[in-house]
Amino acid sequence: MLQVVLYRPQIPPNAGNIARQCVGIAAGLHIVKPVGFDLSRQAAVKKNTKVLHHMMGCFKEQLHHDKKKEMIEVIEEYHRGLVPLVVPIVLVRHYVRKYDEPYLERHYFLNPHQVELMLRNHV
Repeated sequence: MLQVVLYRPQIPPNAGNIARQCVGIAAGLHIVKPVGFDLSRQAAVKKNTKVLHHMMGCFKEQLHHDKKKEMIEVIEEYHRGLVPLVVPIVLVRHYVRKYDEPYLERHYFLNPHQVELMLRNHV
C-alpha cells in the first residue's frame, strides 16, 4: 500500500485535497506535527452540518413540513454532539432511496467506505 506523509502541513485546503486523494487511491496518510492549522473535531462537525443541510435541500419538494422538521432536529442534535454522524446520514440515505435522488446516490459523503468499515461513531 502506498503511504503518503505530510510533514508539518501549513495550508488546510492543500492538506484536505491530499487527504481526499489518499482515500481515492486507498493510500495511507501520515501527518507529522506540528500542524499549522486547527484539526479539532468542531471544524469537522460544522462542515458536516453544512453538507447535511445542503443534502436536505435536495428534498425540498418531496418532504412534508413534519419530515423537514424531523431532519433539521436530527442534524442539530448531531451538531450539538448528542448523536453520532451516522444518525443523520442514515436518515438522508433513507430519503435518497425513497425518492430516488440520483445526485445524492453517488455522493461520497453518504458512502465513504465499504459497509464493514462504515463506523463513523466516535463515541
